[in-house]
Amino acid sequence: MAARRPKRRRRPQLPVIVVATAIALAAGAVISHRALPSVNHPLGKLGPTPGPSSEGHVAAKRAYLSGLERRSPDASAAGLVSFTRLLSASDVGRTLGGLRVSAVFVSFPSGRPEALAVRRTTTAAMSLRASQLVDATKADIAALAARRDPSSRQLLDERRRELAQTSAQCACIYGAVVQHTTVRRLGDLARSGDVRLVDAPDPLTDDLSGWQLTPIFPQNTP
Repeated sequence: MAARRPKRRRRPQLPVIVVATAIALAAGAVISHRALPSVNHPLGKLGPTPGPSSEGHVAAKRAYLSGLERRSPDASAAGLVSFTRLLSASDVGRTLGGLRVSAVFVSFPSGRPEALAVRRTTTAAMSLRASQLVDATKADIAALAARRDPSSRQLLDERRRELAQTSAQCACIYGAVVQHTTVRRLGDLARSGDVRLVDAPDPLTDDLSGWQLTPIFPQNTP
């Protein structure tokens, strides 16, 4: 059987995901709690519009959330969280402690950026996906090694490095979705040192299921 061509790691600045019930979603997949959304007709969108810089978007959304805090701090709300750096599952647990997390956005060393639905805990979701990627990467390594092709040596070494770095507690999480909370708690979260932006919808909703979501990938990430 021919060896499957290993996937190269990509780090796009603005991957687009629709929050979904599946444990793992490839970037761009459209599976939702609700029947209405499709790839062309999501219930709503959060994230920067295409352009050379996201700083204007960040400033505008910070101002919007600050205004909401002053006017309606106890209003029900949900938000798309973009982190300042890649976090581990335990880091996310500390940063988002007490909040309902429905999905996290990850970039594993041996995979592509994707969204993981969080059914119980972030650690459980990361553990399942890491296990799947470890198995797939081991299969890639075995197939490459079996070819005994000197030209595959560099790729084989790369896959072995990726395997060593892939784990449930790797610093691989760059965004999250928090739901069924309040504006006040989103505002508190936005002031956390590990959070670049909490993007709240306008008008507010406390459920982002079926929305097209575009977290901002951390800057200066290797």
